[in-house]
Amino acid sequence: MVLEMSSCGDDDLRTKTFSYDFNTGQVAADFAYTCTHANTLSATITVDELEDGGSEVTVTLDNTIDGETYNTHAHDMADAATTTNMTPYNESPNGNVFAMALAGNGGEVSGKKHIYIIL
Repeated sequence: MVLEMSSCGDDDLRTKTFSYDFNTGQVAADFAYTCTHANTLSATITVDELEDGGSEVTVTLDNTIDGETYNTHAHDMADAATTTNMTPYNESPNGNVFAMALAGNGGEVSGKKHIYIIL
């Protein structure tokens, strides 16, 4: 994962948001979700640039199940030809970016982490 942000003042702080839904076949039919959790679960990842030179990573899950634990984490990008399972990311999570267990409540849950990215 590579993030680059710079700022000259409060007005220049940036935010980037990424949205994720279950793969129900639209991404890759061979890997479509087929388990028991309703496929309405979705995630939003927001990266906010902060004045101190760091960033805040927020992961928000929508349509969670009350009492379910959602282990969320980030992975670094990789060439799929070099990974064990041919995934386009290193398969070991990068806890320096984000790794958190979120407790489902039947609705929306979020976790935040303040990070510094050294380029």
